Amino acid sequence: ICPDVDLLLQELVKMWQVSVETHQMVEKALENHRSRAPVGKTFENYLNDDLISGRRLKLDSAEADKKLLYVRIRLCYMNCTLWELLPMSNFRWKLKDFDLTDLHMAFDLSEEEFLRVILGTVRHLVDMPRAQECQG
Repeated sequence: ICPDVDLLLQELVKMWQVSVETHQMVEKALENHRSRAPVGKTFENYLNDDLISGRRLKLDSAEADKKLLYVRIRLCYMNCTLWELLPMSNFRWKLKDFDLTDLHMAFDLSEEEFLRVILGTVRHLVDMPRAQECQG
């Protein structure tokens, strides 16, 4: 694999790790919010408006809901993109060398629109000719 592809795969793994960490932080904070526990400073800082410096979003506002939706969207699509690379052995081993983990995280998403994307990706991968070959 050429060095540029290695760099691209490393960046994908870094983006994936950020997606996982952000998703886990948000889910923990929302769980705390539902049980009336403190959501944590990291989450409070995350709720800052991305366009207007110093503006904090209110947790139950439409703007915050949209920002939190984007966390799930990124997790879903990053996860599916990485799954698409796995059937290619040269990419699969590189991704493993770059410490790619947690490729099950998309299954934490229970909204129908995400499940359609996830199951469509899985169906595509299972229908690939390589997946139909006997590996025994």
